[in-house]
Amino acid sequence: MPMKWSAHEGFHLSPYSCIGCGQAPMKEDGSGPEEVYWMEGSDVNWGDTLQLCGSCVRILGELHGMLEPDKVQALIKRIKELEKSVKELEGERDEYQSLNEQMLDGARARKRSKEKVNA
Repeated sequence: MPMKWSAHEGFHLSPYSCIGCGQAPMKEDGSGPEEVYWMEGSDVNWGDTLQLCGSCVRILGELHGMLEPDKVQALIKRIKELEKSVKELEGERDEYQSLNEQMLDGARARKRSKEKVNA
C-alpha cells in the first residue's frame, strides 16, 4: 500500500497528539490548532494514527538536509541582491570594455597616421 500523507488542522484522530513529541500545538495567536501531517491508512500502537506536528516535521526535514523556510527566504533575498549587484558590475565592465576599445582604436589610428607620414 503506497503512503499518502495529508495535512489538516489539528489532531482529529487517535491519539490526538503528535506521535513524535506527544504535543498538540496551538497557533501562537490562539486562533486554533496548528497544521498536522498524517499518513492515511496508517495503524500504530493497535489503532492509533501516525500523525506529526509541524515542529517534528521541520526537525525531520532538517535532519534530512532540508532548509528552514526562514533561511530559504533570507537566501532568496540575498540571491536577488547579488544578482542586482552582478548586473550593475556587468554594465560597468561593458562600459570599460567600450572605452578600452575606443582607446585602442585611437592608438591604432595614430600609429597608421605616423606610418603614412614616415613613408
